[in-house]
Amino acid sequence: MVGLFSEGRAPVQARRGSPSGVSWGYADPGGRLAVPAVHTAAFPFSEGLGLVRDFAGRWGWVTPSGDWAISPMWLEEARPFSDGRALVKLNGRWGYLDRAGHLAIPPRYVRAEAFSEGLAVTAAPVGRRP
Repeated sequence: MVGLFSEGRAPVQARRGSPSGVSWGYADPGGRLAVPAVHTAAFPFSEGLGLVRDFAGRWGWVTPSGDWAISPMWLEEARPFSDGRALVKLNGRWGYLDRAGHLAIPPRYVRAEAFSEGLAVTAAPVGRRP
């Protein structure tokens, strides 16, 4: 299986090297494996980083060469970068990471969307202000 190309890389599925027999990496435009297939999930590159999940269930972001830009961390969910922020879910709430992997906006929203043009739609818990 091959995902969509974005920023010169496409997520690709390989049937080797994982406990489940399936792993993900990234191919370059020539079809060569540019990032080894050592992840349980890989998403299209955005803002120079590829979102991946490792076999322990942690989320992290890799560079086009496969090096960790943001080391794997325990998150419930994560999304690709948009406007310099990545949407992440931790302890049932949504927040945002910066490109250094720090919480730029702590998880406090029951619903949130990716940043676009410097803004993001969020919803605070009922009866609470963000």
